[in-house]
Amino acid sequence: AAANSRMLIVVNDSEKAKTILVPMDGTALAGCTSFAPQAPAAAAATAITQGQIRIDEPPQSISVYEVR
Repeated sequence: AAANSRMLIVVNDSEKAKTILVPMDGTALAGCTSFAPQAPAAAAATAITQGQIRIDEPPQSISVYEVR
């Protein structure tokens, strides 16, 4: 991974799918524009809108992203 990349780990221990909104401003994620799934390779979809990362995480799952 590049020196300026970060890792984002999302865990959903629920039995239902969850939409997770992660604010970016004022965090280590501020200014990041790309989210590449690392594990699983087909991790939940992400989108950046209004200064937040939106992740639709399946039930009983863990997703890892490289964030740049």
